[in-house]
Amino acid sequence: MKLSEFFPPNALAFDLDVDNKEEALAALIKLLRIGNERAESILLDTLKQREELGTTGIGEGIAIPHGRSLVIYNLKLVYGRLKKPIEYNSVDSLPVKTMFLIVAPPVDRKNRYLPILGRIAEISKNPETRKQLLSASNEEELFALLDQYEV
Repeated sequence: MKLSEFFPPNALAFDLDVDNKEEALAALIKLLRIGNERAESILLDTLKQREELGTTGIGEGIAIPHGRSLVIYNLKLVYGRLKKPIEYNSVDSLPVKTMFLIVAPPVDRKNRYLPILGRIAEISKNPETRKQLLSASNEEELFALLDQYEV
């Protein structure tokens, strides 16, 4: 499957204006368009708890926050590029500029959560791909980049 198939409509932002990790997570959750403030709050709490276990800032300016929640019925991906880098407590101590959010229900019968997380981490470790992530200016460019890597 192509990674682009896991993004709901309009789940990409190329200029998120946030000042910290919590604001960034909340902005990414808004891109899911859950439409329920309580569910969004629950998901934000879930992601913050996950961050307490260990940072999802994988280094080189990229973070992949992820979690499982009952407020989500199908695995979904969201992409956000920040207007300015933010402190994220990343493994390399560098600020984050690019984020992928992965959320899934507690039970994913097709077992795609970990393979997708691994694939995005793998993609993000490639220096050329990181440059392309920062230069993509629209959905078509980003999906063309991501769809070179199937899950």
